[in-house]
Amino acid sequence: MKNKNFILYCILGGVSNFGSVLLNLGILFLVFEYTNSTKITSFIAAIETAPFIIFGLMGGVVADWFSKRSFLLNLLLFRMPCIIIFIIFIYFKIYPLMSIVFFVISMSVINCFFNPAHRALLPQTISQIHLVKANSMYDAILRSTTILATFFSGLLLYKYNIIVLFIINLLMYIVAFICIALMKFETNKNISNLSINRLFHDLLIFYRYINNNNEMKKLFLYTFVMVFLNTWIFDVGFLGLLKSESQNANQDYTFFKGFYSSIAILINMLIPFIFKKQSIQSYLKGSLIWGSGFFIISINQSFYFILIGLIFISIGMIISSTTRSFMIQTKISPDMHSRAFSFNAVLLYIANTISYLLFGFLSDFININILFTISSLLMIFLAIFFYIFVWSNEREKFEPF
Repeated sequence: MKNKNFILYCILGGVSNFGSVLLNLGILFLVFEYTNSTKITSFIAAIETAPFIIFGLMGGVVADWFSKRSFLLNLLLFRMPCIIIFIIFIYFKIYPLMSIVFFVISMSVINCFFNPAHRALLPQTISQIHLVKANSMYDAILRSTTILATFFSGLLLYKYNIIVLFIINLLMYIVAFICIALMKFETNKNISNLSINRLFHDLLIFYRYINNNNEMKKLFLYTFVMVFLNTWIFDVGFLGLLKSESQNANQDYTFFKGFYSSIAILINMLIPFIFKKQSIQSYLKGSLIWGSGFFIISINQSFYFILIGLIFISIGMIISSTTRSFMIQTKISPDMHSRAFSFNAVLLYIANTISYLLFGFLSDFININILFTISSLLMIFLAIFFYIFVWSNEREKFEPF
């Protein structure tokens, strides 16, 4: 597995994820700083997810039309000027809120095409026999850079302005561009008949394929429900909860997120040794543990209870997310993997958007702690209900070992 392309891909993924974490934290803290409003912060978060709902499926199809390497390079050339202009506008306080909205939308549209192309590039860097190990290693790298970025951002915020997070993000884009430019493995694709009609034709084929795959339909449904209940309380809600309890909420938030990612790395490394096969049942068992973590935090916001809750959340979320990836890779035809990952992403962003809007609205009338309790209990009860439903209808036995 020690080949140049895979090493460059890992560096690309690491620096891209590092920059993305800093970017997302910077946007979150910046909006809170300007507005001091959970509702407006939730609205901005919803705006960030909206482009994925509109362009997400298209991104997966278009990514399959072109050379992944060239496509990613061109997208990065759009990304870098966007962040430079945004830094200038924020530094001089030129329409700050409007600048944030425009920047968030622009980056989200670019990511609609960047993300599926990036995901589809991995199998081209390594042989199929090493793919499972490569996936595990790559995910561990992403988790590691998430930890580094969250702790690093916390340290930076003690001494510097939030804007420094965006400057470092720009540097990460430059490193990512260099990594992709150094990769040498693809030949140019000669695709003919590129049109809107072909785009919708390819999407229709995928829709018919999924519609006849009952197992994947159930997975996507359960994913939508669990992500909807998770998104707001783990992002805006968690930050709002900390702000009501601490004077250093931003730093506490980055610490707890870093702790969560640390546990997630450990769990991710153990997954291949614990699970020989993953299924709908493993996804729902993970969701049950996942929801239990939020319930622990909802009943007690002391330091150690939050840590215990985050451990449960990490275990459950990693089991569920790895199950989802495994099932997409094994239950869907390889020539539709890009579209499947794009569809999965669109589904997640729809759930995210509805979650941000609904819970952001409810946070004006209902205490955040109560919202935590309601969401966590719903995750627990629905995971149990769905599990019983799957077991009673399919009589499939879960094989964890």
